[in-house]
Amino acid sequence: KYLTFEEFMVIVIWKRPASKTKVVNGLIDSKLSIDRATRKINFSGEPEEMLKELKSVNGIGISIASAIMTVCYPENYTILDYRAFNSLMRLSYWPNAKRNEKIKESKQINTLGVYLEYVDVCKKVMENNKPLTLRQIDQCLWGMDFDEDEEGGLGDLLKHLSNKEPYNSACKCSDPDCAKCLGINCRDKNCLTHTNELKEAWRRRWEQANKKIFPYPKNY
Repeated sequence: KYLTFEEFMVIVIWKRPASKTKVVNGLIDSKLSIDRATRKINFSGEPEEMLKELKSVNGIGISIASAIMTVCYPENYTILDYRAFNSLMRLSYWPNAKRNEKIKESKQINTLGVYLEYVDVCKKVMENNKPLTLRQIDQCLWGMDFDEDEEGGLGDLLKHLSNKEPYNSACKCSDPDCAKCLGINCRDKNCLTHTNELKEAWRRRWEQANKKIFPYPKNY
């Protein structure tokens, strides 16, 4: 009927490792224990209310909340991800999708209304592709976009490898606080947005946060 702190953080780190410190601080600030928070999503029943309950913790957006709901209720929920969303548009499952429209990151679709509609659409895809589960549908949709993405996907990488050309490391993210870029994605040594100083400062904070988070008080 509830998740332990360890179970909860495994899900957060699986979905978005860069957010773990912010989520823990959000829990501390709200004085809300994991078992109390997850008991509430078990008994509230209504999808919108359960997602709002999770989102009330600073650091948890729809993307992370969707991962928590997917683990707890795999038959009813799926993970919100921009790659899977792109595949839905490419396959004409998403209503009113524009031709060749692409989403670059999850925050462009990170709203409660979009997510609830997204779950319904994924369930329709599942109905048309039995006996696949929602989780398998998610994996297929994600893999399709990664395979066909001409900019940053598998095909892009293989093209550069086959031509023996260096992979394009130019960073196109405009967010100087993007944890994904500061920690992993940005390999542009001359990036003006994610400077080497910012990357080094992020790494130091990440190492300090790791020491603080595990082990953590059992009442959380």
